[in-house]
Amino acid sequence: MEPAVEHDVVDELIAAWERVRPDLDPSPLHLVGRVIVLAQRLQQSVEAALAPYGLTLGQFDILATLRRHGPSGGLTPTELMRSVMLSSGGMTARLDRLAAAGLVVRRPAPDDRRKVVIELTPRGRELIDAATAARFAEARQSLPPLSLPEQETLVGLLRRWLGQWEAGKPSRSGTQPLRSAMQQPRSGRRSPGVSPAPAGSAGLAGPAGP
Repeated sequence: MEPAVEHDVVDELIAAWERVRPDLDPSPLHLVGRVIVLAQRLQQSVEAALAPYGLTLGQFDILATLRRHGPSGGLTPTELMRSVMLSSGGMTARLDRLAAAGLVVRRPAPDDRRKVVIELTPRGRELIDAATAARFAEARQSLPPLSLPEQETLVGLLRRWLGQWEAGKPSRSGTQPLRSAMQQPRSGRRSPGVSPAPAGSAGLAGPAGP
């Protein structure tokens, strides 16, 4: 068991908010903020694992969804959109790139030739099978240093939390205000030792190293 970290970037952010806005309670960010940071780190790790296969995370999601549906897929673009939560334009663009790479093909739907279904090509199936094995290996390497009972407890708690959102739990502020709230408060000039938030960091800005 690795020793517990007594202080992390979220502690830094919360302490900064407590100094400049003592009228607010940032304590919920102890949990929500760490989930955001972990999600960013995990996404970076997944993207690194997929890079040797020439796939982005979004492309992997589409190919993996088709693979889970069967040996060759056979889903309509609308069914794919519901699974990977993309807009129609975004889905079309990704499918065009995957088709150009020879990984998927559009075919007329067998029950309605006015519709099309998306299927994996043999090359696409071979690639997604290899990439999925790498992705699962990455997931195992990314597991937290917790005992099996601790992991099972964490899974249960996260499942309950996620279930609330999937059931339509109302949000008072939405996603964007939460991300904005995770930023270090700053005045007109950047505070010493504080670096700007990198692209794709959901607005998180932490202290720079020494």
